[in-house]
Amino acid sequence: MGGAPYTTYVGSFPLPHSAENVCRVVRDVQRLGVDYPNYPQLRSFIDMFLLPLLGKGIGHVDGRYVLMGGHIDVEPVDPAIGEPMEAMLRCLDRSAVRGVRACVTGPFTLASHIYLSPSNVDLRGSALTRPDIVQRLARYTRAVAKLFVDLGADYINIDEPVLGVMVGRRVLFGYDHDQIVDVLNGVLSGLNAMRGIHVCGRLNPHLFGLLSRLDVEILDHEFADNPENVQYVARVEGKHFAVGVVSSRKARVESAVEAAGTALRVAERVGMDAVFAVKPDCGFAALRAERDDPEEAYGVALEKLRVVKGAAELIRRRAIK
Repeated sequence: MGGAPYTTYVGSFPLPHSAENVCRVVRDVQRLGVDYPNYPQLRSFIDMFLLPLLGKGIGHVDGRYVLMGGHIDVEPVDPAIGEPMEAMLRCLDRSAVRGVRACVTGPFTLASHIYLSPSNVDLRGSALTRPDIVQRLARYTRAVAKLFVDLGADYINIDEPVLGVMVGRRVLFGYDHDQIVDVLNGVLSGLNAMRGIHVCGRLNPHLFGLLSRLDVEILDHEFADNPENVQYVARVEGKHFAVGVVSSRKARVESAVEAAGTALRVAERVGMDAVFAVKPDCGFAALRAERDDPEEAYGVALEKLRVVKGAAELIRRRAIK
């Protein structure tokens, strides 16, 4: 992975969903020189994968996804799921980037947003309590990931934020580490692309130990808003890290020196050669809460990506102690 750290981002931006805005984001991030642009997620990272399952065992009640029968029909995959990726590739000069990244929301996180009853809308009432549903969603997410690879993705990243809630000293809902690893490896194994997993929020030693067993090359975590995560990561044979170095929630724009310093603290734990990429912590959709004007929020997002790019350059030149 010579030339690292590269630059990438998680996916979402604080602009309204439209084909024009997808293309606008793609052209802007290409001008900034991002090495692995992700297709822009301008809709919810839950909606874009669960809306195609409506009427296939899932209903929509009071704005929530509800399991309507004993199972979910996950095949065939609606090819419309690939539209943001296809829109991106129409606007992207592939010769100007190192590769194309595609994020897919993972089966545990999707299950956490499907409720068994419209009257019980917390995690204990979600499809996380149904391992059979999680397994079907794993088949679905694998098919989606393969669709993105077939469309041209070089780097598939599974987003599983709910694992930060599920996995601690004990694992919620009756799962054990082996079961979670088996489900996620079923999604990831054998894909003809570089593979990663993104778990945002707080890490802990139990969660990191589980993630380090997955069949992935890239572990992707937050270190700007969660600097304590540094203490939980360690060098793992065959694993590299995508390091969150700027906040994706706070509108303050960091300096490149500050962002590079965050990456170097991670490098002290895992080795500089294991830092594959620097990036924002998570998606930029959260900036909508910080700025009322989507255009202003989008401007902040681009400034933060400029900082990420600057941090990568500082590290490559070893221009920071």
